[in-house]
Amino acid sequence: MSEIFTAKNIYTSLILILVYSNAFSKIPNIILNGEKFQGKISINGLSAQYNSYTKVIYANTVSPSPFLFEKIKNTNISFFSKLNSEFESLVGPALNENADSHNTYVGGKINFSMSSGIATLSGFSLGVRATKSDSFGPFKGSCTITASTGPITLTNGHFDPINGSITGIKLASALPSHTQECSTNLSWIPILGHILDNFIEGKVDDYINSFIDKTMSHTNQEFSVNNFFSLNDALPDSVYIAEGRDLGKELRENAAWYLTRNDFQFSTEPYIFWEYYRKMPFGAALFDVPGAGPIKNLFSLKFSQPAIELSIDQQYDAFVRWSCEPPPRSCQHDY
Repeated sequence: MSEIFTAKNIYTSLILILVYSNAFSKIPNIILNGEKFQGKISINGLSAQYNSYTKVIYANTVSPSPFLFEKIKNTNISFFSKLNSEFESLVGPALNENADSHNTYVGGKINFSMSSGIATLSGFSLGVRATKSDSFGPFKGSCTITASTGPITLTNGHFDPINGSITGIKLASALPSHTQECSTNLSWIPILGHILDNFIEGKVDDYINSFIDKTMSHTNQEFSVNNFFSLNDALPDSVYIAEGRDLGKELRENAAWYLTRNDFQFSTEPYIFWEYYRKMPFGAALFDVPGAGPIKNLFSLKFSQPAIELSIDQQYDAFVRWSCEPPPRSCQHDY
């Protein structure tokens, strides 16, 4: 009997050791080398580009001189920050009153175009996430909802090129959707159902139109033709040269004229801080190619007559070191 008992103990101990040792695994530690910026200009078939690289040395960013894209990057950051703040101020009070916690966001690329005097906005979405716990007698439950407008298109707007405002623009289409993760039936937590009804079914049009009215009528710092999205600061003399022509200077000196008299297409997507990536698990969705982050288009501007295109892209340069956490003897760091 004692031999069987001892054998079982030994067997159990071996299993526990195997399970314990397998509980440890290597985790990715994403190391930032720097940040790449690339500006490209094309005018009637002639093209030139400028590459800029900001290095990170012992956690300190060292920018090159001159760094042409600082103001466009900062304009992008402040623009999307303003959009997020305005949307939070619009829906936040009701969420604060009815949910235990929430967050709001403005996501996706913003496309702004002018065609035959009509302004159109498209591509971005508005979303909320809210959590609420409730009880009914001895029963308790919690629920988290995520609601989104989906990609939005707004049209029939008027663009004032002098003060940069976009007014009169109204919703043309949206694709609202929602998900819910509940430990109990949503009907037990009627507040969240009410939020869903308002955001998705009842008042989504009102939310979007109110948001646009509040934000796009005060965009003089971003869309005034005198320095459209800090465009002038990214186009100094003698940088974008092609066949003896200074394409950057040509565009800078004529951009205001083109913006007031031509159809154009402009787009920007939010700059994402490095800290955002450090908090995410490593994988194909984060870095498609080892050592390179996804390319973010901070600025794109196109005219049809004359054929002009300017784009400014940003990309993180990083590599991965695999480390052990916690570090058992059987796991070896690769550095």
